[in-house]
Amino acid sequence: TAQDLGRTTTDTIILPVNSNGILDLARLDAVLDRRTLLVSVMAANNEIGVLQPIPEIAARCRAVGALLHTDATQAASRLPIDVDEWGVDLLSLSAHKMYGPKGAGALFVRSGVTIEPMITGGGQEEGRRSGTVAAPLVVGLGQACELTERNSVAERRRINYLTARLYDHLRSACPAMRLFGDADRRIPGSLSIGFPGIPADLVVRNLSDRIAISTGSACASTTAGPSRVLLALGLDAETADTALRVSLGRFTTEDDVAIAAECLSSVHAIVPQH
Repeated sequence: TAQDLGRTTTDTIILPVNSNGILDLARLDAVLDRRTLLVSVMAANNEIGVLQPIPEIAARCRAVGALLHTDATQAASRLPIDVDEWGVDLLSLSAHKMYGPKGAGALFVRSGVTIEPMITGGGQEEGRRSGTVAAPLVVGLGQACELTERNSVAERRRINYLTARLYDHLRSACPAMRLFGDADRRIPGSLSIGFPGIPADLVVRNLSDRIAISTGSACASTTAGPSRVLLALGLDAETADTALRVSLGRFTTEDDVAIAAECLSSVHAIVPQH
């Protein structure tokens, strides 16, 4: 979307991240000025799970009068979200990442912020997106939000425990295994790992009958070549091709983690080295 805007009338700057996947705030400071209209940053990356320092970014945006949008799709089911504490002007999320129905999402727009309609016509959704509202999907989104909020503290604690247990087991069994992205600033239940010399697609093919893992984001599942997210960390293409995305969620059990740990610990034995 940013690249499309840059091809029309908007000057667009894509900022780099450091080797841990976190936005370089010094680079942001260098380009922010009174001409800046909008800054858009993912709260949590959908491949490596890294969390961005949204409140710090928001403060910088306010200082120059720029609006801040964050895509909180990945964070919505894993973290408490307070738009005032974060300081964002716009926040988007999707129902299906909170176990709600696919095809529904929400956009928070801070009072006083005016946006052009996405779709014009009948003026539904306060004139922001015309068209008949899919009521069942909206109800499903609301219910998903309610369930997420109701169980948030206990669920985060449980997922953090299971994630740490899986990671520690794999690190012990495979000391050469790499974790991509910051080790601390990440959402619960997200691991991006790689086994040196073993392409991720071979791991997936060999283990897909026992566990569900992927080589990257679902959004880019039909795209060939190394993940642009991993290349942005400064990884070479060969290393990026080893990256596996492991996600734990609401229905993950301790037995599931034990099976995953057993399967992934044996990749050197079951996957031919190339």
